[in-house]
Amino acid sequence: MSTRNRIVFRATLAITSIVLVAIFIAVTSAVSTANRTMFTGEEHHQVTSEQAARWTTEYQKNMGDGALVAGYFGKNIFDKILDQKEAVGIRIYKAKHDNGDEVLVLVGVDGKGNDIVAGVVGENILPCPPFCAGDQSFMGGVDRPLAMAK
Repeated sequence: MSTRNRIVFRATLAITSIVLVAIFIAVTSAVSTANRTMFTGEEHHQVTSEQAARWTTEYQKNMGDGALVAGYFGKNIFDKILDQKEAVGIRIYKAKHDNGDEVLVLVGVDGKGNDIVAGVVGENILPCPPFCAGDQSFMGGVDRPLAMAK
């Protein structure tokens, strides 16, 4: 190998090494999505009505009779949960009531993503069905009559 080729080879090897080290440092020093705080209360959750209608319709097509389609909560329970000092958001759990009915349970979430279980917890939804909206935009997958539908 000529002297010129050795110099080019060593320079290429040095540059490649520097680039690889820089990439390694960038990748290993960056905080992964799973490790960084993702709970700020400012997360983007808004979707279009069209997306929501499509998704709820698809979900409801595979539900059994009597399954919980939706539930109504008054504004006050959200306010009570979010007014807790540590709360940055709300987590919603699907659950079964003591009587076997499907319900939704609301709990505050702190900035580390932990449930605030010692605080205000919500339930007592008005379930749909039978307490469903007259507007059926998000009810495309329900093929049975609903008690509150107009």
